[in-house]
Amino acid sequence: MRQRTPQQNRAMHLYFGMLARQLNSLGLDMRTVLKESVELWWSKYMVRKYLTKPLLAQQGRDKLNQQGKVVAYRALVEFCEELGILEPFPPVSSAFNFADFEQMVAERLNEAGFEMRKILPNNIKLDWTTEYVKDYLWRPIQMLALGKDSTTDLATKEIDQVYEILNRHLSEKFGKRGFESVRFPSYEDLIVRNYAENKNI
Repeated sequence: MRQRTPQQNRAMHLYFGMLARQLNSLGLDMRTVLKESVELWWSKYMVRKYLTKPLLAQQGRDKLNQQGKVVAYRALVEFCEELGILEPFPPVSSAFNFADFEQMVAERLNEAGFEMRKILPNNIKLDWTTEYVKDYLWRPIQMLALGKDSTTDLATKEIDQVYEILNRHLSEKFGKRGFESVRFPSYEDLIVRNYAENKNI
């Protein structure tokens, strides 16, 4: 099967981001949109937003500079130990990559069965990200409608098919709360966006 073009990949990524922004702006966070039966697993981005930054703030720091990373590292390790995750993490060194460490924290939390709603209080809104739109909204529909797991396996007509189903579902379910159809980016949209990014408009 012919793989998607780079333009189609970029259009899908752009669409996921636009949809995430609209859902977040309407207060339709992941808890609201997804049923309780859907488990929300950690990613390094969610570890950064919902664990690293709040734990850093508890220590009276607001910047993730070199010293802040050391403080956040200790706080995250202690947090995991309190949950019973005792497998040692690599020590901080000059070659230490904090984003990789956050990914490791996400993986350990997921492996131990601590999905996000088991840890985060109900009053914390779980905002959508590009990746979470892809994984929790687009991919399940793709699997049901087409029996395909990877988005790279989709032909243009199949992308259109999944888009139509997702768009119709969100419009029917959340139209009264202000949800409006998010148009799938066209080739012209990508050209304009690329020009704006290159010109820093």
